[in-house]
Amino acid sequence: MTTAESPKTIHVREPAAGIAERVSIYLQQDHTYFAWLGEAPTGFPLGGISEFSLASAALNTSLHRFQEHAMHAEAATRSQILSRAPHFPYAQDQSAQTMFGSVELTGARMSFAKDVEIYGENEPAEYVYKVLTGTVRVYKILQDGRRQIEAFYFAGDVFGLELDSRHASSAEAVSASTIAVVRRSTLTAAAAKDPTVSHRLWMHTAHELEKARRHAMLLVKTAQERVASFLIDISNRLAGEAVELPMSRQDIADYLGLTIETVSRTLTQFQQTSAIELASSRRMILRNRQALINLDS
Repeated sequence: MTTAESPKTIHVREPAAGIAERVSIYLQQDHTYFAWLGEAPTGFPLGGISEFSLASAALNTSLHRFQEHAMHAEAATRSQILSRAPHFPYAQDQSAQTMFGSVELTGARMSFAKDVEIYGENEPAEYVYKVLTGTVRVYKILQDGRRQIEAFYFAGDVFGLELDSRHASSAEAVSASTIAVVRRSTLTAAAAKDPTVSHRLWMHTAHELEKARRHAMLLVKTAQERVASFLIDISNRLAGEAVELPMSRQDIADYLGLTIETVSRTLTQFQQTSAIELASSRRMILRNRQALINLDS
């Protein structure tokens, strides 16, 4: 491929929704990239990854089929670009894309822009996800229209593993994020034959249960206690007294079950008592961690 030329992307729209139909596989021919929303045949960028292989596809037949669909799609859907279609650059270093320490569970890399949905509530839970870069929020929309954020996930966190066959909540990228994706069936098969994967999967499940328990307990505390607990938790997870919050104050409010006004007022109170310093709307410095811990205890 000539690096000086800008690749042209044709998005092929399939009628079904869901993550499997949003997978964009890029095939190069004459400096043009054809995007196919489905599974990649063996020999193409994602063909070597078990989750997206299609061993029976022949190279020439596949190229012809991809070209044919792409040409029809360009004429019929030029103005209908999929807003949720992730991009799949071919990852050079796949070590970070493995889940639970298994090379077999090397995920396909997907990129999501800020506020783009990764999966929706009640969509088939066919994949499990790992955050490589960025931040993800998992949430539900309540009957009265309010949003309740259940959890935030950061680099290294695995999410999207469900008890049932469909997602109980929705997931969105809080900031521009890169996600590794592995088929749920591949994960369960690996856990069935590999005790190490099985143990790490069990530990992950126990951790998620403990996280949900702590969040439930958080929602019965006072506003000051909730905000203090959140700041301590975030500083621990992002490893630093100076924290650049990736989420907005509305996100924080929806996670803590408070209004944005209450969150802002509480942060101002913490600044006035020198517990924190608000360097900007997103950047906070914990000046007196012990004072926040005392509030949270």
